[in-house]
Amino acid sequence: MGWVEDDYRSVLAYDIGGERFREVPQPDYKDKGFRMRLAEFRHQLCLCCWYKERIDFWVMKEYNVRGSWVKLFDLKHTTPYIGKHLPLHYTRNGSILLFMGNDLGLYDPKTKSKICLKIGGDKKVINVTTFIESLVRLNVKG
Repeated sequence: MGWVEDDYRSVLAYDIGGERFREVPQPDYKDKGFRMRLAEFRHQLCLCCWYKERIDFWVMKEYNVRGSWVKLFDLKHTTPYIGKHLPLHYTRNGSILLFMGNDLGLYDPKTKSKICLKIGGDKKVINVTTFIESLVRLNVKG
């Protein structure tokens, strides 16, 4: 279980099995001055870094190993600080399904093109999340 600390500079994790907190090593960023958010992508820890003109998407190939961070892609944009973009799924043709604020979209890393998927209903209430099943048993005392 992981989260970004309030100052947006630390990634923290809680090991449920070992009942320990720790700081997760981060990638070697080229640039500073961004906000970040964690996600799960293809059963790996994913770090989304929002800059003024782009979003970088990183995955940690080997958990808790600093050198295992790989930059998946970056998504350039013309509107400063666009809404949250989180990768959800690789499609069979290599596109990436993205949660984009209140929309879903497809991003093609080869052509660097993005399309918004039209979904019916109230756009103000859309929310998307992913999960990983776990066999760790939680001991509840009470």
